Amino acid sequence: EFGSHTERERNPMHNFSRIQTVLDLTPKREDALLLGDDIFGVFDGAGSLVKFVDPIRGTGGKIASSVTRDTFAAGNGSLADLALKANLEIKRQMAEAGIDVKKKVNLWSTTAAVVRMGNDSFEWLEIGDSVILVIRTDGKFNLLVDYHDHDRELLAVCKELAEKGESDPHSVIVANGQAQTLREKVNITYGALNGEDAAMRWVRSGTMSLDGIDHILIFTDGLLIPKEDPKVPNDWRMTVKLFLTIGLDGLVDFVRNLQHKDPFCKKYVRYHPYDDIAAIALSRKE
Repeated sequence: EFGSHTERERNPMHNFSRIQTVLDLTPKREDALLLGDDIFGVFDGAGSLVKFVDPIRGTGGKIASSVTRDTFAAGNGSLADLALKANLEIKRQMAEAGIDVKKKVNLWSTTAAVVRMGNDSFEWLEIGDSVILVIRTDGKFNLLVDYHDHDRELLAVCKELAEKGESDPHSVIVANGQAQTLREKVNITYGALNGEDAAMRWVRSGTMSLDGIDHILIFTDGLLIPKEDPKVPNDWRMTVKLFLTIGLDGLVDFVRNLQHKDPFCKKYVRYHPYDDIAAIALSRKE
């Protein structure tokens, strides 16, 4: 069992009372999950490329995602205000740990996808490649923010290396500096909360009516269906079809089974055999 799965019916402050969650529980996980009465979120942490591990709290990525989750859980004000507060807290925590924040490769970071439910509408916020996807009563669906796959080009390089017989493409792109180059583009070509002021330019937020919506999926990129070609767009239609047919647990199992059959990341090129998953499905009670 790689993680925790829960499904429950409850009487929350909104009409979406069927709630399914999945959270990876492996020791190295850097994802965090927020499950409140009316606020829900997922956070995908990324540690610095210069190794840092707190003996109690774990990697910098784990600290960043946990700090951000806790800030949203405890805070009042708009979600954008809470993102700013979380970003400042990550900066404070890095300073306390003696991190040289002048170098991007040292920074701890996290993505975020958060919704706060009301009776007739919900507030939402995204930064980075964590996703909010709404599914409507008529079966149509949409992402609240266009998905930007900042790893696409680097994974394409990994695929080329694998096809040439390289057994560990990820080590190669780290050794030749390509992983560092991508990290140095954070908050320049893609966004993450990492203590930099520039992070706030990448926050997207708004409100949306709940009218005609049956499900809201919130998940980190570990739930994305593996692709043979990194440059091909994600198959959101397949994600929705699987969720509606076999539920969140079934979708997770589908992704994990594909990865399990490809342990050396040859067919579905990726950095590691498995990526952390944090996911929440909010569904209108029938």
